[in-house]
Amino acid sequence: MNVNKIEEDEQKFADTLTNISRVKYNVVGETKIRDYSIVKIAPNHDSYYYKTETAKTCIVLHSTAGVLRSDLASLTKKDNHVSVPYIIARNGTIYELFDPKYWSYHLGKGSVGGNSVNSKRSIGIELSNYGPLTKNGNELETIYSRIDYIDKNGTPKKTKKDVYCLDSETEHYTVVEDGFRDKKYFASFTKAQYEALDELLDYLCTEYNIPREFIPYDKRFDVFPNSTDAKTFTGICSHVNFRKSGKWDLGPDFEWDLICDDNDIIVEEVNITSTDETEDIPNEKIETSNTRPVTPKTSSNRGIFSLVSKVLLKLFKK
Repeated sequence: MNVNKIEEDEQKFADTLTNISRVKYNVVGETKIRDYSIVKIAPNHDSYYYKTETAKTCIVLHSTAGVLRSDLASLTKKDNHVSVPYIIARNGTIYELFDPKYWSYHLGKGSVGGNSVNSKRSIGIELSNYGPLTKNGNELETIYSRIDYIDKNGTPKKTKKDVYCLDSETEHYTVVEDGFRDKKYFASFTKAQYEALDELLDYLCTEYNIPREFIPYDKRFDVFPNSTDAKTFTGICSHVNFRKSGKWDLGPDFEWDLICDDNDIIVEEVNITSTDETEDIPNEKIETSNTRPVTPKTSSNRGIFSLVSKVLLKLFKK
């Protein structure tokens, strides 16, 4: 989907409360944080999470690789226990899909420390975002563009070209000059998403007594070295810390200084490197491909915006 149509798609959900699969949701509550509110929604079933209360000791950040109405269809699919309590739309709306005291799988097969144990003890937050993009000529395409597949008649086919934006629309994508996990171009997150996420982290860390601490930046995108470190980490991490490959959320394209500062960094040494130590859990997050293609806001253009936004966010907290 073209980035300029996403706002209309999100508004369509707000107006109809219906996802891409035509499943209807009900608003069952709302919690005001500060400038943003948590809108609690639910379809007519609860078979996408387990109604078992588990202690929470960390928060895991994700991005969806899609747009809101399709994201919700995946995260609330009937009889598919792969979900997270929260998803933040590009307009900053925070949707709660189930009470975070419950749980669902959200780390995936092969995650370090085990999909089951770490999904149970963590609160997952998804940011609606397309993730890695592929640059073809002057166009940046989504992961859903020109994918080879076999139709129901056994005929090889290819999906249509799906252009996210043009390379001249630099406000809509970020370039990681040195690349991240072999990808260079990423769809940008919005200012509203950063603000909403910052408030939600404050709220959840207070409610569940989770340290509002992040892994030091030089290790923030590495994998936990062993099961013990993965199972005992407390604070805020992201999907890439549990998965060696096939995941890019959240990486150096994300403007981390908008949600954390030096006071939020874990002081003690955190050993995080690549590892082969994983647990094979059958439940896996729905994905279109294990090898996403790639498709500016460059890091050099981010300094002023980051500084101003960071100051404003800190003022809101006081």
